[in-house]
Amino acid sequence: NQLQNGSFENPEIKDNDGNGGFQYQPVNGTNGLVWKTTASDQKVELVSVDPNKKGKDGKGYNDQYIYRTYAELAEKYHGLGTATHGVQYAEINAEQAGALYQDVVTKPGSTMHWSVDHAGRDGTDTMAVVIMNANDAVNITTQSQLLDAIKKIGKGKYPGAIVANDLKANKAIWTTHSGTYKVPDGQYYTRYFFVAIDTG
Repeated sequence: NQLQNGSFENPEIKDNDGNGGFQYQPVNGTNGLVWKTTASDQKVELVSVDPNKKGKDGKGYNDQYIYRTYAELAEKYHGLGTATHGVQYAEINAEQAGALYQDVVTKPGSTMHWSVDHAGRDGTDTMAVVIMNANDAVNITTQSQLLDAIKKIGKGKYPGAIVANDLKANKAIWTTHSGTYKVPDGQYYTRYFFVAIDTG
């Protein structure tokens, strides 16, 4: 319960956010978002599947202007019209390959339990979860730096860091991946990365 905005419900998507209202791309530092991305454009893509809200299909999509629910629009354009909790989800990749991450306050010696719900968009998608000392990760802000760090973690470069690799999910099927992490001595801030590895 240390992770903030774990269901990506903030900021709440509204019609005036563009693209028919059902999706929104706030940037790193947007009020309420908490999450950041390694993408160079700093865009985090949020998608609403709220069945009680309607947007305008066609804005920016060269389609007919037909009013549909956010859930129907998300199904049409993202292949997934449901969320496992709440009414919004995030794509790990917005406009480019990336990772979503945030830092949490941790207690040395404690065991943290993590889980992430993950679904493929156009086929089977593979992701990884990287957990490490936030002080070691402070300069890991791009996708290439993160992929390099994953290799170094495998070689023992970052003591206490772990990588949960090869986490797969089929198209439009929510899959839960989970694990534990024991916080090393002296580690009061821990960074969690949700990393896109291979997409359908």
